[in-house]
Amino acid sequence: MEMERQLEKEIVINMPPPTLHMKQVPMPVCTYHVLDGSPTGKPVYYATVGQMVYHKWKCEEEQKDTFCMVVHSCFVDDGNGLTLRIKEPGTEYCEVPNCPDPPRRRRSQTSLSSITNEQLSAPEKSDFFIPRDDIIKLNWIQMNFDVSQKAVCMSNAGLFVVGVFNVAIILISATIILLAARLHALNKKLQY
Repeated sequence: MEMERQLEKEIVINMPPPTLHMKQVPMPVCTYHVLDGSPTGKPVYYATVGQMVYHKWKCEEEQKDTFCMVVHSCFVDDGNGLTLRIKEPGTEYCEVPNCPDPPRRRRSQTSLSSITNEQLSAPEKSDFFIPRDDIIKLNWIQMNFDVSQKAVCMSNAGLFVVGVFNVAIILISATIILLAARLHALNKKLQY
């Protein structure tokens, strides 16, 4: 007859931690372009009021789905001290995109749903068209020289005085040049 004996012993097995690879991931190199009207438009260097522009950010990265960019605090600066904050209608700030979770979190949290391309693309809105009647056409002088009362911070009388002063300086300079030329010509005559 065979003897049978059952032994029970609790054994705790510790799994080794996952291998952690320490690699320095370089930051992506991003560029920003303002294009004329669409993603395939020409670059815009000077825009006019009412012109539809397309903002394009493009980043080159070694490791995909590692970095995410959030665009916020959007504003327009005219270069002369006038700054306007831009916001989406009905919101306080610019729209914040949904960023996918980094790969390390996606593996540990399997309950997260994956983000598809349809969720990342936003429909192009046409709410920002300005009627052609509201667009002010600027002539060459207005586009290249900003001599408005707000920019100079003077009253009409102050602008008039500055204008008269400039004309007087030009007339005095012209008179001095003419007198110098006349004196030079007279000296040449006297030498002969």
